[in-house]
Amino acid sequence: MAKRNTIFKNFESQVASWFNVLRNPLSGRNNRDDSGKRRLGDILYKYSVIEGKTRRRLVSITRAYETKKLAKEHNKPWIHFERIVGDRETIITVCDESLVKKFVKLLNLLFQDEKFANEILEVIDQRLGELKKKEE
Repeated sequence: MAKRNTIFKNFESQVASWFNVLRNPLSGRNNRDDSGKRRLGDILYKYSVIEGKTRRRLVSITRAYETKKLAKEHNKPWIHFERIVGDRETIITVCDESLVKKFVKLLNLLFQDEKFANEILEVIDQRLGELKKKEE
């Protein structure tokens, strides 16, 4: 089994690659850019704070495996959402890595060109409306 510090560094590097940036190799007092300003997050992404964490066990992921198993039984893609009662702003999302990679592309677009991203979202909403009418 790989050492824990290798596992989390590899995962942070993987997450950084999805955003086409680098992982933040520093922590604590050393976590400063060249100007002395504190860096935020495990990933050096200027549009958002991104953390990549590994755990041996995590309750939300353990429950997400049940969703994944059910989806596989029915040959469907899967996504699992959880939130703490009383916190209407925070949602944990667990899904297949292939879906994450697609989602990251949309996030990059949203952060870098919000106007264009909103135009795309309007097209998506229109298309979803058309598909819903076809199903009815």
